[in-house]
Amino acid sequence: KGEDGSLQTYKGHEGPVYGVAFAPGAQRFVSGGKDKTIRLWSVDGVGLDENLESEAPVVRTIKSHPGVVLACDYSPTGNEVACSSDDYNAYLYDAKSARQIAILKGHTNKVYGVTFSPVGSTSPGEYIATCSLDKTVRLWSTETQQQQGILKGHTDNVFGVNYSSGGRLLASAGDDKNILFWDWRQGTKAQVLTGHMTTIWSVAWSHDDRTLVSTSMGHEIKLWDLRMEKTRWSINNAHDSMPVHQAIFSLDDTLVISGGRDRKIRVHDAESSNEVSVSTGHNGTVYHLALHPSGSRLLTSSVDSTMKLWSFPPEPPITLEEGPPPVDM
Repeated sequence: KGEDGSLQTYKGHEGPVYGVAFAPGAQRFVSGGKDKTIRLWSVDGVGLDENLESEAPVVRTIKSHPGVVLACDYSPTGNEVACSSDDYNAYLYDAKSARQIAILKGHTNKVYGVTFSPVGSTSPGEYIATCSLDKTVRLWSTETQQQQGILKGHTDNVFGVNYSSGGRLLASAGDDKNILFWDWRQGTKAQVLTGHMTTIWSVAWSHDDRTLVSTSMGHEIKLWDLRMEKTRWSINNAHDSMPVHQAIFSLDDTLVISGGRDRKIRVHDAESSNEVSVSTGHNGTVYHLALHPSGSRLLTSSVDSTMKLWSFPPEPPITLEEGPPPVDM
């Protein structure tokens, strides 16, 4: 265990790490960043490539990627990895051989988000959603590697896209400060949430699809009640008055985990919005969070070129019970 309380620190990238995602089996994860590499890691060091000189638990490194990797995701089957890039494309790779399967071409600007249709959907892993600075969300078939649709509705850059846990809807958000919900199979807009005053960086669904959490450049974390179509709570200075890059839910939806430019990982109670814990250890902006499928580990990536594995929920600090006052002698 590290001095900062983390279980392990992963080093290897030569620059900021923008995206991380666990494989469904939870023994591996993928990362991508500014150094234009995609790296497949072993969580505990099992299955390492013996030919690698590095002592880091890297299984494979894809160095042929032409652009900065802005996001990445593992398919629900664990067989494919998808990543998005500043070269206007998204890419699909074989997770075992690291062979490039396809280049997903269609966007006309940087592609900031990529996500597979989830395991809870009727078509797990069969579709990929991407979002871009070209103001669109695009849908792709993993079987044919062809574009299946374009969702138009945003009036500015789109930075975040996420499937609902059940897979029926997509949520997207960005510079226009709106959260759009899509019936992606029909290609229609289902709902719009407004309330943020600045650029929205990320959106994430609760596992029961009843709530959504969003984060913004304007220091906000908002929790939305989707049935009531309104904000349940909002924290305006959640990360020391600095931008909040991402927030996700714990496995049981009782906690909201966030990372931001203050270099910290914060945990809030999803019901009351009270801060439960703060973890420090990164030496730069915390860009991305990934929860282990068991819910017991948290992976974070940072501008400091590292990723850290944490026990989750964080262990509470030890507090000594106050004893009787000292007796004057």
